[in-house]
Amino acid sequence: LQPEDFEFYTTYEDIGYCKPNPDYYKEVLRRANLDASDCLMVGNDVQEDMAPAKSLGMKTFLLTPCLIDREGTDLADQPRGGFAELKEFLLKNL
Repeated sequence: LQPEDFEFYTTYEDIGYCKPNPDYYKEVLRRANLDASDCLMVGNDVQEDMAPAKSLGMKTFLLTPCLIDREGTDLADQPRGGFAELKEFLLKNL
């Protein structure tokens, strides 16, 4: 993949924040002109991906093959799985 393949990508130099700071997510939403409730955060880190995205109202999907969970979080209500489950989730929720 090349930078030209994307509408925009983030760097610390042009955003000024990074995960898990919610201001990072807010700035991405602002630049993309999107509402958090219209977005899905897909990631593998419970604290750095899921928690801040959820706090802003984003839907989330946790990729578990390379799960990072520093706090032993109860994931019972968290949509999660591998890429096959993500595909199924997307097909059911689009």
